[in-house]
Amino acid sequence: MFGFLKFLFLCALAIVAGVAAVAIPIEGKTAAEHVRALVEEQLAGGPAPKKPAQGAPPRMARQRPSQPERAPADDHTEEDRRALDQLIGQKVR
Repeated sequence: MFGFLKFLFLCALAIVAGVAAVAIPIEGKTAAEHVRALVEEQLAGGPAPKKPAQGAPPRMARQRPSQPERAPADDHTEEDRRALDQLIGQKVR
């Protein structure tokens, strides 16, 4: 029963919010008109890009490490080879 009442309350709240979005003016336009203008602006390519202030420093690119990290080379010592052979021998038995 409580779930049904909660559902009815949320439906009524959504209806009230929708009516308010199209009926109450904010700065001369309703909330729905503001949203529509934003969407149309984005679909049209967005606002014109702003030019940086004269004398402003250029944007710095994200710095990358000078040398990428590499996996260790496959230079195994004789001790490593013996240990690997021993482990492989144990797995086979």
